[in-house]
Amino acid sequence: MLMYTIVDYFTVAETARLLKVNPITVRRHIQGGRLSAIRAGRGVRIRRGDLEAFLQPVSMAPVPPIHPLTEDDSLWTLVGAATHAPPSDASRKHDYLADRQIDGSAA
Repeated sequence: MLMYTIVDYFTVAETARLLKVNPITVRRHIQGGRLSAIRAGRGVRIRRGDLEAFLQPVSMAPVPPIHPLTEDDSLWTLVGAATHAPPSDASRKHDYLADRQIDGSAA
């Protein structure tokens, strides 16, 4: 049977200070099952080993490089599709508002 000393356990507040987060965040990790904890009387304690397991580094997938948009890309036709289109009502809203202001009529 393994015997642990009192220094092998952290309170929620101590764990939060170590992780530099709010104690509520620690409690959410416990409630979500991401961080193991035990109840000691009315308090909650986190075993040092469980905290170390929680802090294991996570490998992230590499981000693919962003390629610049070229003329042979199918997106190129979409980007330039509206360059020859007549102005829409949305593009002329400032003209409309300016005309209404000059007329003195409220919108």
